[in-house]
Amino acid sequence: MELVKETEYLKFYKCPKGSNLKTDRFHIKDKNKDDLLVVISWHGPWRKYTAMFNGVAIFDTKCLKDIINFIDELMAERKNKK
Repeated sequence: MELVKETEYLKFYKCPKGSNLKTDRFHIKDKNKDDLLVVISWHGPWRKYTAMFNGVAIFDTKCLKDIINFIDELMAERKNKK
């Protein structure tokens, strides 16, 4: 996995794209423990990137804002490619 972004508490990784995937998928991990917290992937029916949260993850508003900003960046990047 390729590290693409790092914030105060989180690391964002781009996952290798399998042959069956058309869009990129990302893992968000705890910066200190390296635990997988969130998977960001394309949700076709909604035509946007979405976050799937690990059931044991705990987030404060700063972490949630970092995740929202990351998804906004992905959507802007996708829009600019067209």
